[in-house]
Amino acid sequence: AAAHAAAGGVPVCYVTLESSEEQIATRVLALEARCPWPELYIGRSGRARIEELKEEHAAAMRALPVHVVEGTAEKWSYHNVRNIATWMRARYAEDGAGARPVLIVVDFAQMVSGHGRDQEPREVIERLGQEARTTARDFDAVVLLLSSTSRESDPRLQGDDDTIGFKRDRRRTPILGRGNPAKIARTKDPADLEQRSDTVLVLSPEQRSERTWCAVAKNSAGSRAWCALRFDGSRFEVDAERSRPVPDEALDPADAAPSPEAAPSPDAAPGD
Repeated sequence: AAAHAAAGGVPVCYVTLESSEEQIATRVLALEARCPWPELYIGRSGRARIEELKEEHAAAMRALPVHVVEGTAEKWSYHNVRNIATWMRARYAEDGAGARPVLIVVDFAQMVSGHGRDQEPREVIERLGQEARTTARDFDAVVLLLSSTSRESDPRLQGDDDTIGFKRDRRRTPILGRGNPAKIARTKDPADLEQRSDTVLVLSPEQRSERTWCAVAKNSAGSRAWCALRFDGSRFEVDAERSRPVPDEALDPADAAPSPEAAPSPDAAPGD
């Protein structure tokens, strides 16, 4: 998503708290060359092939408005989101609201640390979500927070069959690609992160299949949907025939009605 945005001229700052800058650069090169990034990273393609790809794509990669910030796990505080936005806006000014949005990616939320006394994980996640939301609003930015999920602990998804990527009740309709996509949007800290977001996407691979589903579990600006994807080793391609929106009337009443806590605020920022 970051590479796609940068290719379209949107300035991107990618905060990596798990991967190194070298790994991120290798992934971008793999996207440009349309080849599996592990093949490049571990050198299986051979040095000659790597040098050939670097020479072929170096100019295009340098032209991308992408900045990588390496952080150390549990030592990168949530307040740095605003610091990065301040730096990005100083470098990429805009003539008016919406003239030039910027994208900030934090990879990933559970590795962000607190600031001062805010050291409890749940409190850190809450502050991170709030900081992302206010930063998006104040700096005309999109803040994308990557998070791990805990869907297997959801009692509604328990059962003995793991053929669709998580355990489920055999009596229920398979969840991936069918029904309400909001049901699989269960992060480890759902109340503190998802309710502060305007959009929630969940990537769920089908076991023993090449298909991955992107569930649009929450979308303040449109419909929920199931997007079928296929991964070719470097990027995802959309399977348009199997992707479909989920109209509100197709949802269970309990699922369609947002709780007061989840309702977007009047000053909701676009896409944090």
